[in-house]
Amino acid sequence: MSILGKMNVLPIFTSHYSLGGSILTLEKPSKPEDFDPRASESIIDLCVKNNIETVFLVDDNMSGIVTASKNAKEKGLKIRFGLKVTCCADLYDKTPESLTTEHKVIIFIKKPIGYEKVTDFYSKAATEGLYYKPRLDLNYIKENWDDTVSLVIPFYSSFLHKNLLCGHNCIPEFGKIVPTYFREDNELPFDYLLQDAVDKYVGKNSKHLVNTKSIYYNKNSDFKKYLTNRCIHKKSYLNSPNIDHMGSSKFSLESWLETR
Repeated sequence: MSILGKMNVLPIFTSHYSLGGSILTLEKPSKPEDFDPRASESIIDLCVKNNIETVFLVDDNMSGIVTASKNAKEKGLKIRFGLKVTCCADLYDKTPESLTTEHKVIIFIKKPIGYEKVTDFYSKAATEGLYYKPRLDLNYIKENWDDTVSLVIPFYSSFLHKNLLCGHNCIPEFGKIVPTYFREDNELPFDYLLQDAVDKYVGKNSKHLVNTKSIYYNKNSDFKKYLTNRCIHKKSYLNSPNIDHMGSSKFSLESWLETR
């Protein structure tokens, strides 16, 4: 995960294929004459306009990878795809207690053949590991690991986040896998607590620590549109969304551009 180039903060996009998780699409860039300001904006389009040559895309299913790869290739962009999946202590444990061991990891494709590996992980999670949501455990990941993929620990929803702020009991054993850790600042009230936890766990100067920005919409002003989309999928209301991480409008490309 060392493709930072000249960027201080790596933009990490999520598309509408992560249901409710983004209002950005993976469609082809729109022609000026076809532009509709009411329509969802294309990640491909935004990357072309802002000279982002490598698109880091993290979704919670495999549905968009073909569309993303095809449309990015047509515009001369590279795609680095990561599958975000829930991990638990034992994927066969379907009890309420197992929910307290849940945390998320991202499995990135490093080599083209890694697509098959990530597809296998997702299939396992969505079938044998399914308990409210697709789940894996680290034992299965370690048993089937190879150098075609890489493991990343997200900033939010990681085992550090779950243990520190959600009262979970996640004790991950990575074995020979050396994860990369993402670190963010989106002006949420608890960001500094989590940043400190990540820094202490990994070390500020570690080569396995990458500063990132999660991007779910284009401009800060799109936040209400994004929140409305989240509420629809969560069956909640704008005046009482009850959704995590909704205390900041900085999960935007506009906010990331300020870090360049």
